[in-house]
Amino acid sequence: MMHSASTPFLVVRILYSIISTFDQSSKIFKSISTAKESLLVQAIMSSTMECVVVILYLAAGFATKRIPRSMVQKEHVDGARDA
Repeated sequence: MMHSASTPFLVVRILYSIISTFDQSSKIFKSISTAKESLLVQAIMSSTMECVVVILYLAAGFATKRIPRSMVQKEHVDGARDA
């Protein structure tokens, strides 16, 4: 569920990376530029998108039910006996 919520943010981040790497003529997508527009675009399309994805995955990790250790160890032992 959470991975589908993070997909649009990952797509924006990847597109920004591709555009900033291959578009040499644009001043907005240059990562070295000091123009306000360039810094704003970099902050929104790169840093903010990455932070949102990290927050979504952390939320998914905390929302996931914990599996008791005894259950995991039992399945591991049972699987080793079958092999």
